[in-house]
Amino acid sequence: MVLWLLARAYGSDLPRRLIYVVDRRVVVDQATEEAERLRANLDQSPELKRRLGMDNEDRLAISTLRGSHHDNREWLMDPAAPAIIVGTIDMIGSRLLFSGYGVSHRMRPYHAGLLGADALVLLDEAHLVPPFESLLASIENGAQKFGTRKKSGQAVIPRFRALSLSATGRSRNGDAFRLTDGDIPDVAQRIYARKHLAFSDARDKDLAQALTE
Repeated sequence: MVLWLLARAYGSDLPRRLIYVVDRRVVVDQATEEAERLRANLDQSPELKRRLGMDNEDRLAISTLRGSHHDNREWLMDPAAPAIIVGTIDMIGSRLLFSGYGVSHRMRPYHAGLLGADALVLLDEAHLVPPFESLLASIENGAQKFGTRKKSGQAVIPRFRALSLSATGRSRNGDAFRLTDGDIPDVAQRIYARKHLAFSDARDKDLAQALTE
């Protein structure tokens, strides 16, 4: 999220909407908290706001789309403003397929349009959902199939981009982020570092709460 925001601020042509998708509700909530911290820091930087095309009183739009969580609809207010949308596979995927859960028939094309254009989708834990990863790849590479029928209009529609994140991903074509020989010493230092175990007495606490802490 930080890299996307800074890249946008300093002239990158990355899409203006960042969509972070993961098939774990608890990670969705954690990602939302990170986005909110990022927004709080951004509020202290008028220069970054100016670079992003925002007025000083504007706030970065942040919305969470997951079951049992109310969509604040900030991401729908201004299609020209940068926004971070965090959500689960079903909530984001259903909207991309014009069948958003809890979305009226009239609003479904609007949701699909904002998520399917000028959007960068980060699919975390991609190895858990290969069908959804394939769907994103089809949308990203399917301008001829899903875009306007007029070739002259295809360049007008801002690009949809997808980026899969996985520590255990499958082999795939194209360049991938990998460790280089220069990284090995630092990685080895972390892997072979001595680990220490600390004991904490939780007898006076609720077990579930203690484990969460």
